[in-house]
Amino acid sequence: NSTTLSSRQEQKFASLVQGFAVRGEWVKMTDFLKAVEEPRAQTKLYLDGKTPLKVLAEAGAHACLSQLLKRGANISHADAAGQTPMQCAMERRHEEMQAAMLAYKLEQDEKLLGQMNFDAQEHGR
Repeated sequence: NSTTLSSRQEQKFASLVQGFAVRGEWVKMTDFLKAVEEPRAQTKLYLDGKTPLKVLAEAGAHACLSQLLKRGANISHADAAGQTPMQCAMERRHEEMQAAMLAYKLEQDEKLLGQMNFDAQEHGR
């Protein structure tokens, strides 16, 4: 079970993620993201209006992507400018990231459909 991050902890998280991104320290970022257990921290909009996933999409940091997706990052979550990480990856032609995000989205959709079918069967529909 994870605990909820305080506002100060969220700001620190954002600062660290953005710092790793600015410096191109993808291995450090990946290790840091593996250690963070708060799912909400992965999708929250931060100081510059971007989520950590959007920062990675801009940089094409495919190696860090799986850590955010495993923690529930939303590929459709728009930043303050209205652009999603998926749109950013497409615009910048980060094909590996696009493929990984689409595969993740398909997996999530299949899980949701499976759950809906199970619920329908349970209720005799």
